[in-house]
Order: sequence, then structure tokens, then C-alpha cells
Amino acid sequence: MHRLSSRVLDALLLLWLVTTITFALIHLAPGDPATLLISPTATADEAARQRTALGLDAPLPMQYARWIGGVLQGELGESLVRAEPVTRVIAEALPVSLFLGGVSLVVSFVIGTTLGLLQALRTSGRTDR
Repeated sequence: MHRLSSRVLDALLLLWLVTTITFALIHLAPGDPATLLISPTATADEAARQRTALGLDAPLPMQYARWIGGVLQGELGESLVRAEPVTRVIAEALPVSLFLGGVSLVVSFVIGTTLGLLQALRTSGRTDR
């Protein structure tokens, strides 16, 4: 029981670290997400309104709390490129990704098993050395 709780705590710590690093990297990226959503001829007032609408005017700890709360609820935000929820974009790509992952797993298994059997049959051969 102790090992299980230790592993669960390790997994939670790792998950927290990954999400925190992801949040930090998003904020360290050059540029302002608000400027991507407004026209290049927008005024400073319009840019400030967009930053407020996105919650970018809040302190970083508040932004992190909102972001992690959204992630925990399955709300990953809106795609800046496709202007639709990220969860929908992921859901559309998931079947193809799972298919490609499954095919690569089967191909790797077949090739690996075949090569392993061939090496087992030819002990002390050139491939063993």
C-alpha cells in the first residue's frame, strides 16, 4: 500500500511539474497572444480590451490558477489558428493518431519478433557478434 501511495504522489508531482513548465513556456514564448487575435491596425485600447478578454491582464498566479482549473475540467481553451475549442481539434485528430500509433505498434512487434526469432535460430552467427 505504501508503494502505491508513493507512486501516486510521484505521478501527481510529475503531472504538476509538466503542467507548470508548460504554462511557463507558453508565457515565455515571444509575442502577445492578444495581438494575434486583433487586426494589425488595431488601437492600443483594442489590444488592451483583448488582453482583458483573454485574462492576460491578471497576475501570473491568477492566470495559472484559471488555466490549471480549466485543464482539470477538460477545457483547454481555444485554438488561435482554427478559432475553435482545442478539445474539438484534438477529438478530430485522435482517431487518425490512434490508428497510426496502432499500426506502428503492430509493425514494430512483427519486425522485432521476426528479427528476434532469426537471431535465436542463428546463435553464434554474424548478427550475434
